[in-house]
Amino acid sequence: MSTPPAEDLFVLIGHPVARSASPAMHQAAFAALGSRARYLALDVSDFAAGWEALRRLEVRGGNVTIPWKERAAAALDDPSPDSVLCRSANTFWRTPEGRLAGTQTDGEGFLRALWEAFGLAPEGLRVAVLGAGGGARAVLHALARGGAAALHLWNRSTARAEMLARELVRAGFGGELVLLEGPRAAVARPDLLVNATSLGLRPHDPAPATAAAFPGIPFAMDLVYGSEPTPFLREFTRGETRVADGRLMLLHQAACSLELWLDKPAPLAEMRKALARVLGEAV
Repeated sequence: MSTPPAEDLFVLIGHPVARSASPAMHQAAFAALGSRARYLALDVSDFAAGWEALRRLEVRGGNVTIPWKERAAAALDDPSPDSVLCRSANTFWRTPEGRLAGTQTDGEGFLRALWEAFGLAPEGLRVAVLGAGGGARAVLHALARGGAAALHLWNRSTARAEMLARELVRAGFGGELVLLEGPRAAVARPDLLVNATSLGLRPHDPAPATAAAFPGIPFAMDLVYGSEPTPFLREFTRGETRVADGRLMLLHQAACSLELWLDKPAPLAEMRKALARVLGEAV
């Protein structure tokens, strides 16, 4: 396979990437916009070597996925303030000066997905978030900026959860901030539960929380997605909780990335159709 001209090449780096729907969505978007650009997924097990290869190839831009979002944020020449704040980058592009700039679109993608899935805006929400990685930080900072009333945090590493709580306070969050003692509700029930852990990426993963631990919660969203319901979704569909997985966030963060690269509105309908073809069902 010949390599497209560098100015037309966008890439995804992560490990693993074989099942990623990003190439299908972005290739459909480029076609809809009449662009000759190509989007390739690169399985990068060694971040330093992979990042250096990107510099040599002079790709126009791309995305970063698990497990390299934090490393990418630190490696960018020109990280956005939001990327620095969240210590995470999932989108990058080459500047006219040849520098690699980037940001994270996960936060905005999450807010757009939240609105589409449930008709929820962040203002006044009480939200419990499981996890403290790059995705969790992006979600939490987006909720904080959007006016959430309360943020409840849990992570397997208490130290990481405490550090994230301090970051939110330093960033100006003035609402209720609770460190949960386990993956279960505090005394005041949240409106929304978000799984931002990696549990659900592997076939036999357990659910990161049980419905019994969050009784009567109205909404639950998993950042993980797949062609089958995740363990988290299977757990919370047993009651009356409305649920959504990470496919809508994937769609909307991809649209945000494309808009940054090309400075054009993303063709969301075509990207949605491409994602549905990969997953085998409507999005």
